[in-house]
Amino acid sequence: MDDDGILALFDRQMRRDAAPDSAGERVERTDRVVRHSGGPGDWNGVLWSGLDAASADAAIAAEIAHFTAAGLAFEWKLYDHDTPHDLGDRLAAAGFVAEPVETLMLAETARIVASTADARPPEGVRLVPVTDGGGRGADGPGARRGVRAGQLLLP
Repeated sequence: MDDDGILALFDRQMRRDAAPDSAGERVERTDRVVRHSGGPGDWNGVLWSGLDAASADAAIAAEIAHFTAAGLAFEWKLYDHDTPHDLGDRLAAAGFVAEPVETLMLAETARIVASTADARPPEGVRLVPVTDGGGRGADGPGARRGVRAGQLLLP
């Protein structure tokens, strides 16, 4: 699988087809936006958007109106491959404040396994399964909260 395919798979699995993290939360989908909503103590935000230059500003305004009407603070997950390419600037112009840039690394597992089959970690390094604070796997409920790349927060 090529890099574009891996990004498309990530977008589909973790963003577009996301499930709620708990029973009190929900994922709502429109043609151009996927949002995750819960209560004031839950993670609320836009997981994915498929915007273009003509639709971006209206979609941003609509999401601000949606979450404001619900009385919820929220964030907009922004990745380098999101469109339009000036989405970050548009979000900032709408009042979002960028968090520090973070890095998300994606790779096809089979390719990594094949290229490292005989590799061993250096002395003192131990490889363990990734889990969150509750001991759940990195692909389980709540995993999305640990994946934070180039997010923008509404103050």
